[in-house]
Amino acid sequence: ASLLDRPNGRYISRPPFLMLTVGAEGEGEGEGEGEGEGEGEGEGEGEGEGEGEGPEPDLCGALDDIDSQFETFVSDFAITDADFDSDGIDDKFTLALLDVVCSRDLEDNLRVATLNAFDINRMSLEAEADFASLQDYKLGLAALLLLSTDMQTAVSDALAGQSITLSGTYEVVKVVGGVFMPSALEGKSLAVGYETFAGLTKATDEPYSATGDFDGDGTSNLAEYQNIAALGGTPEDFAASANDPTDDGTGGEGEGEGEGEGGGPCGALWINGQPLSGGVGDMGLLILCVGAMLFYRRRRATLGQSN
Repeated sequence: ASLLDRPNGRYISRPPFLMLTVGAEGEGEGEGEGEGEGEGEGEGEGEGEGEGEGPEPDLCGALDDIDSQFETFVSDFAITDADFDSDGIDDKFTLALLDVVCSRDLEDNLRVATLNAFDINRMSLEAEADFASLQDYKLGLAALLLLSTDMQTAVSDALAGQSITLSGTYEVVKVVGGVFMPSALEGKSLAVGYETFAGLTKATDEPYSATGDFDGDGTSNLAEYQNIAALGGTPEDFAASANDPTDDGTGGEGEGEGEGEGGGPCGALWINGQPLSGGVGDMGLLILCVGAMLFYRRRRATLGQSN
């Protein structure tokens, strides 16, 4: 998969198995909106938001509002289970992942896909016939709906209990081959259209879900949550662990690292906390691996003698 231009700061991806979703307003009207939204990163979203209103915040600018609106939603809809979507993880812990994704580089693919999904979900909520009943929770719901299909089902069921129906299209962040979706179309606003994967299952393709693997360390989010919970950790502790491929929530090494299933230092090569890939041929990788192994064995021998 290749990453191409990024209009308005959003990634354009060209991996396989893409589905193009076109905004409900169509190409003609969407182009007009595109000028407002395309420049929305710096100038607001055009006249559609109303005279005198400032630009809508992106997800990272709305984290406090997301938390407060989530609390209001839980209270108003009498949701008493801390694990609202029954995936095994306290929902406040899952929402904490949004804080750490916002701490990543502006061009980080997962960060961009998350912001895209949030914007798409926010626009879909604003277009709902029952939006007047949803307005007080708009940002909180837009965030919840990007987390997983389990959460989308839970939100939809809770709203249906008060005769509120979601009829729009809502996007969960998904990943295949290290490429995250949804992605903007080149030169288009998200209101006009975007790309996402089709035909995927949440078991491996939703990085925020319980069965997903947010940091790609081979340990699921649920397993890391359970490790953190066993230590009495906080949502912030879980988010830090789930964002660190060298930490599986026990304070030790993740699966496949160190002397675990990865088979020593050649099981996974990391530089500055990232998997080594690209720019090194097979021979170069072999040399690095052998060098790491020799260092590893010498280090073990030195530690054994000192003991």
